Amino acid sequence: MADQFALPGFEPPQVLRQRVKAPHAAAPRHGLFFGVRPAADELPGVEALVAPWRDRFDASGGQVESTRLHITCCDLGSFVDAPPPELIDAAREVAAGLTLPAFEIVFERVMRFRGNGALVLLERAGATPLKAFLDALGHALVQAGVPVDIVGTPHMTLCYGSGAVAQPLIEPVCWTVQAVHLIDSLVGRHLHRQLGHWPLVPPR
Repeated sequence: MADQFALPGFEPPQVLRQRVKAPHAAAPRHGLFFGVRPAADELPGVEALVAPWRDRFDASGGQVESTRLHITCCDLGSFVDAPPPELIDAAREVAAGLTLPAFEIVFERVMRFRGNGALVLLERAGATPLKAFLDALGHALVQAGVPVDIVGTPHMTLCYGSGAVAQPLIEPVCWTVQAVHLIDSLVGRHLHRQLGHWPLVPPR
């Protein structure tokens, strides 16, 4: 991509996008992914900014509580049973070797996805530090032989419901990404089980 934001010392790769899928015979109960989320000291401020948008639009499909606010970066697969230990170990090894810088996320728009009714926050169009981080993490996983599906449109889900929504935010929602997290999402139980987190390099 010509307008891709480049991290220092990193050439944007052409990331292979592939995915581990659960067998069709049973619905998946676990979703394994790398994600980023507001740190504990920034979460109250982020929650104060997003709460009015949850309240403004239909949320009859359920809300995402503040402790689960996150951005999925790389999807490592869906599974009927617990994710394979060897996959978790491989993902942890990749994360432990990362030397990527901390960066700021700036959400400027709110919209509703048609397919699942998710009300989400989005960045501006074009190159951003978040998109560069996704490519760098995806590249590291592919190089290590870990199957990965990189999220096409980075977003943070607030709730689920109906009704078209697409408009700019009155005030941008911002925070500094300080770590990357490996998460086992327990499907249908609204629970995230953290399997590890790795700090990013603080700005100088």
